[in-house]
Amino acid sequence: MKKLIKTVALILTLVLAISVLLTGCQQTPTGPKETTTAPEAKDKLPAGTKIGMTILVNDGLFATMAQYIQYIADNIGFELVLDVGAFSPEDQVASVENLIAAGCQGIVFCNFSEAVLPKIASVCDEAEVYWAQYCRQVDDPEIVASLNNAKYYVGRCFENNENVAVRVVKAFEDLNVKKTAIIGPATGDTTTDTVSAKYKALCQEKGIEVYTEIRNAQEAADCTAAAETIVSNFPDVEGIIVLSGSTGKLEGVFKGLENVNKLGKIKVGALDASANIIEDLRNGSVSCANSGQFVDNMFTTMLVLNSVLGTPLKTDGKATIECEYVAFYKAADAEFYYAHMENLGEKIFAYNLDEIRQMIKYFNPDFSYEKLQAIATAYSVEDVKTRHNVS
Repeated sequence: MKKLIKTVALILTLVLAISVLLTGCQQTPTGPKETTTAPEAKDKLPAGTKIGMTILVNDGLFATMAQYIQYIADNIGFELVLDVGAFSPEDQVASVENLIAAGCQGIVFCNFSEAVLPKIASVCDEAEVYWAQYCRQVDDPEIVASLNNAKYYVGRCFENNENVAVRVVKAFEDLNVKKTAIIGPATGDTTTDTVSAKYKALCQEKGIEVYTEIRNAQEAADCTAAAETIVSNFPDVEGIIVLSGSTGKLEGVFKGLENVNKLGKIKVGALDASANIIEDLRNGSVSCANSGQFVDNMFTTMLVLNSVLGTPLKTDGKATIECEYVAFYKAADAEFYYAHMENLGEKIFAYNLDEIRQMIKYFNPDFSYEKLQAIATAYSVEDVKTRHNVS
C-alpha cells in the first residue's frame, strides 16, 4: 500500500513539472492589450425628434419662451417648429393642424380660451400626436373630463394666478392705496379672469374700492386709452392692477398715466413685467410685477418630449404641474432675475442644459413625474441661488 502511494505521488510530481515547463515555453503575446472603455454618455436626442409650439405673439414673454426652447432644442437635439399669432378657436385649430402636417410628433400649446380644447384633443388623437398646454389651467369640469379621456393629451402646466392678486393687494395695502381700478384683455382667458376674480374678492375683504374694470385692452394703445379713461372718470384713483402687461401693454398703461401727469403717482401692480422693468421699478412706475413664467413652457416641453420618446412621465392620468411667478417689488429683484434666471444674451437661465437633460428619461432613466413636480414647486429666486451657487 505504501509503495502504491509513493508511486502516485511520483506521477503527480512529474505531471506538475511538465506542466510548469510547457507553460514557461509559451510565447508572450506581443500585440496591444485589450482595453474596456465605458460607453460614451448620450447628450443628444434621437435624430428626427420634432416638436411644435404655438405662441400667441412673437414678442415679449412668448418670444422669450420660444428663444429658450430653441436654445434647448439646438443643444439637446430636437427640431422646434413655431406657429405664431392664432387667437380665435378656428385659427388655433388650424395652427395645430399645420404643426401636425409639418411632421411634429408632439405639440406644446397655449390656448386663448378653453372652448377650443376638446377640438384640439380630437385633432391630436386622430393624428396620434402628443400635446400639452402651457400657462393655462382648465376650470370647466366638462372640458376637464373631455381632456382626461383624450388619449394623446399629456397634461398642462400653469402658474398660481391667484397669488398675483394676493401680492398686488399686499403691495397696495403697504402703500395705503384704497381706491383702485382694473385693466385687462377681453374676458374668456383663464389666467386673467382668475387674477381679476381673486383681486376683487380680496379688495372686498380688505375694504379696498374697485371703481371700474376695463376688459377690452388687447394692445398697448388700448391700455393707454384705458388708463386715461380711468383717471378722467375717477380723478381720485390711487392704484391700477394690470391683468396682462406683456407685449407692451404695461408700457401702454404707463403712457396713459404719463399723458395725464399721473405716472408714479398712481400705483401700478401687474401680471407680467415691462421691457424696462428695472428702471420702471426704480422710478416708481410700477410697485409690484409678477414674471418668471417662461419656465412654464419648458416644463410643458419636458412632458411632451418624454411622451414622444416613449417614456411618459405620468402613465396614470394627466399631468398637472403648478409653479409660481417671480415677484418684483424693487429694482434689485429684477436685476438678479435678469442676470441669473432669464439672461438671453449670455444664455444663463433658471435651468441650465445639464439640468434640462436630467428631466428627460432618455438621458436620465430614473427621472419621474414626481421629480418634475418637485422641481416646478421649488422654482424661485432662492432655489436658483442654491442650485447655481449665486447670490
